Amino acid sequence: MASTRTILGALFAGSLFATAACGDDPAPLVGSWRAHANALDAGALPEADRQVLTFRADGSVVANGSAPGTYTVDGDRLTLVTPRQDAPADAWTTTYYASDTHLVLDVMTSADAGDGVIGTWQGARVVNGAPIDTTVTLRADHSGRYESHDRASGGGIAIEATWQQQGDDLAVTATISPDQLLSFYATRVDGVLGSPYERLAP
Repeated sequence: MASTRTILGALFAGSLFATAACGDDPAPLVGSWRAHANALDAGALPEADRQVLTFRADGSVVANGSAPGTYTVDGDRLTLVTPRQDAPADAWTTTYYASDTHLVLDVMTSADAGDGVIGTWQGARVVNGAPIDTTVTLRADHSGRYESHDRASGGGIAIEATWQQQGDDLAVTATISPDQLLSFYATRVDGVLGSPYERLAP
């Protein structure tokens, strides 16, 4: 089965309700962060194997001991550039949220969810120059809709889905075809939805 996940790829969406990370100060990011395992993801890695991102004060970032990339902060947007062998570097710009204990990447926000999750969540990111908008709708009857649109190519997907919740963890699933399943995992942290990491060290 093919799947789409909120967990970031090789190295690793809005305005924020929470404002712990703001301005152009990278200080809230500096330190090491381990990816959270979504309770609804049967394929989630054990703790020892989860991705660890280390942001350094000199503007470099390392994932699980790999070759360092670089990061910059512009308001609530984080850009990560990672080297690749025999290919141009990967560049990823995402909205982020950071507190003393949690980092959330690929942040999505909702104007109508309030303190819960039922509502429409929207986010945006730029992957290697391609702007991608994502909208996830969660309805009270546990039906939903997943939409992702690549503004550069005009491609994308819009599909009806179902969703589950366990604690703050969410899973949105949809059948694209008999052999292709879309699985979208996210966690609600301090009013935003996205891919969370937990602080390991200052």
